[in-house]
Amino acid sequence: MWNSVMVVLVAFLTLHSLSFVSQAQNRFQIPGNVTFAVTLPVHVKTPVDTCSSTLYSHGLGLGYVETIAFSVRNINNDPSILPNIRLGIDIWDYCNTARLAVQTAHEIISNNQLYELVHEHGVQTARVGNVSSPVLAVIGTMGSSSSTFVSSLLQVTHVPLISPFATSEELSSPFFGAFFRTVPPDGEQAKAMASIIEHFGWTYVAVLALDTTYGQYGVRALQRVSFRRKTFCIALTEFFTETGYNGQFMHIITKLKLLKNTKVVVLWADHESAKAFLYEAERRELFGRTFLMSEAMSTVDAGVLARHEAVLRGALGVVPHKFRDVELEEHLKNIAPLVTTRGRIPWWDEFWEQEFNCTSSVHGKSHLSPCSESLRLSHTGLQKVSNGYTSYITDAVYAIARSLHELYKCNSTSGCLHASRASPKDVTEKLREISFQGQTGLVNFTTSGDPETARYDFINFQERGGDYAIVKIGEWSARGASAAPTIKNNSILWNTEGNTIPVSVCEKQCKAGYKQINTTTCCWTCIVCPNGFFNSIPGSSNCTECSPEQTSIKDRTKCIDRPLVNIRWSDTEAVLFLLLAILGLLATLFVAIVFIKHKDTPVVRGSNRELSYFLLFVISMLYIMTFVQLALPTDTICYLLQPWRYISCTLSVSILFLKTNRIVRAFQTVVPEWFKKYVLDRKRQFIAVLVLNCVEVLLAVCWLFFDAPHRKRIITTVIFVTCSPYRTVVGGILRAVMFGYFILMSLLCTFYAFKARKLPENFNEARYIGFSMYVLLLSWVAYYPVDSALEGSYITIVACATGLVMAYGLLGCMFLPKVFVILRYPEKNTEEFVKASVGRFNFSSNN
Repeated sequence: MWNSVMVVLVAFLTLHSLSFVSQAQNRFQIPGNVTFAVTLPVHVKTPVDTCSSTLYSHGLGLGYVETIAFSVRNINNDPSILPNIRLGIDIWDYCNTARLAVQTAHEIISNNQLYELVHEHGVQTARVGNVSSPVLAVIGTMGSSSSTFVSSLLQVTHVPLISPFATSEELSSPFFGAFFRTVPPDGEQAKAMASIIEHFGWTYVAVLALDTTYGQYGVRALQRVSFRRKTFCIALTEFFTETGYNGQFMHIITKLKLLKNTKVVVLWADHESAKAFLYEAERRELFGRTFLMSEAMSTVDAGVLARHEAVLRGALGVVPHKFRDVELEEHLKNIAPLVTTRGRIPWWDEFWEQEFNCTSSVHGKSHLSPCSESLRLSHTGLQKVSNGYTSYITDAVYAIARSLHELYKCNSTSGCLHASRASPKDVTEKLREISFQGQTGLVNFTTSGDPETARYDFINFQERGGDYAIVKIGEWSARGASAAPTIKNNSILWNTEGNTIPVSVCEKQCKAGYKQINTTTCCWTCIVCPNGFFNSIPGSSNCTECSPEQTSIKDRTKCIDRPLVNIRWSDTEAVLFLLLAILGLLATLFVAIVFIKHKDTPVVRGSNRELSYFLLFVISMLYIMTFVQLALPTDTICYLLQPWRYISCTLSVSILFLKTNRIVRAFQTVVPEWFKKYVLDRKRQFIAVLVLNCVEVLLAVCWLFFDAPHRKRIITTVIFVTCSPYRTVVGGILRAVMFGYFILMSLLCTFYAFKARKLPENFNEARYIGFSMYVLLLSWVAYYPVDSALEGSYITIVACATGLVMAYGLLGCMFLPKVFVILRYPEKNTEEFVKASVGRFNFSSNN
């Protein structure tokens, strides 16, 4: 009973709706035993979503209709397909508006229901003449959005919709169980786009899309590929409407201009919907961007894209692979006004009028002249009425025919059976099972209604000498998974200076001297390498630390050796010290010559010739120590230099101590025997010197054996090479003990010098020895703390200066007065003068 009520209700609705069908001006039928419908845009829409008189895309929609009619004629003339059945077409022009597409779908369903009521349930109606053959399948529509509406409505009565155009992934969902397509879905197109992006190394792209099912699902597919591959990121995603309400276009363009380094923009829209945005982009000078267009935009004619040349020049596009149909091409090229007049498609008259300014009909516009009999579409006209979709349209027609062929169990001998029992639901089921070799290859469908294979061409919109063209630059194909594209880079004309490949990144590659720190998968920030680190590779994410003896230059691109601050031979200080050392050596040599020449005089003999010669040798060693001190330290130099200073100074003090002691004892009345034997004896006094220094020598040997001085490189912002006196506390203790022994000897020497202050002037060296000791002690007071606690090049300066002061102090105090007497007052250097001085000393002592 419920079914009867539904039948009566549908019958009432369909009888009411058929009044529109009978009066429709944008419908054309080719009768047959079995009918399928076609809903395509032949005309463009008006602002109020009605049909205008202007042909869609310069006759492209008409070319699609002619392709379907041509395929049906071939099928009807082919005895191997539906041999005793004539295939009919019910063609609807929905003028590219979703409202008329849905209305068309409703009319098809209504007609099917009315046909069932009249022919199977016996319902009588006065309008039975308006009921046409039931539609078993529908081919269309152009847009994904309209296809979702139409398929949703058609599948209520199980009428399959097969589209050569709709690519939205939404249509692959189980909800659209009666939808099929011969063109690959946007999920595959997104993979092809991603392959282009990866091929050219673009890591940051913007995406603009039409705010419809087509644009939304296309962007989702691209985002999904981006997330999985992690080879590029989407910097900006913006959706726009056809009209761009409330300054929407201006807002999007402003955002794009802010992305200065993002030069690639994916445009997922059809031309009709995007043209308003493109005009606004040109008006606001959105230049210097490379657009990557989806197939709905890329399949329009070059002349249409040329309207937006300032924005789209150099654009790339993805289109379904164009399979050439030679037979169809010849048919379209030979279409002439006379042929179309005799034909059965009425819209060709409008085509000749609008595209060639002539009329092919006696009922045409009176102000137009008749078309020439020799007029043909030829190659130029062929571009207007066909594109890469024509092969997919042909396969859609043949898919329906093959399904019907299988459904009716057709064969070449007995023909087809049970034609009257076919239903749309049966056709839907057969469409899932068919597999045949079509224009685009093997045609079969997945459970989602998508083709098993996907293949795309890449195109480049070019301008050469004022002529515009769409040039194929590569291909991409996949079977269930993405594959690498084949692209001819040298065939591309970019919109860049020098025709270089545009760069589209979040930030420009970091220069050498910076490290590139990722903030997201595809974006980064540039941080300058810290001091002491360098990076010579642009875009590197690491800074390499310089070796300890090097530092990075200002731009952090390489390391250079840290400056060595040791005194060089050419430095002013070094030259001065060397000059003083040489002069000191010459003076020492001069003194030695004077002493040797006057060795038998009282002054020389009274100063103990042997010890004086030894002291001159020690003074020479102090001068020579300056040369060693200025040399760049090595382990050998350090090994010798540190004990050298201590032993040299201790030797000089011990000599002075013996000289002073000898003078004091010489003027005493009672002299100990041991003193006479080892101090007053000239030959044995060297044994006394060795005994006094054996402690220092023993300490030096222990120091060198247990913790020897070594070369040390002190690295701060500069490098200073010095001699470190020790490594452990053992070396420090031994060094301190050596210094203490030197101080002890110095104090004893000073004490005896004080006791000898009243001796005869010719013999009295006490005051000069005292001065020498003051010089030695003050030099060590200046040197020892600096050498022990501080580091730097001034240690060398202090060491050289104190060494020269000690040498000059000893030479000046101990030898200069004697040389002065010998050379200036030789009369005082006689035995008579000496005896008189001693006699006066004894007389004054007794009184």
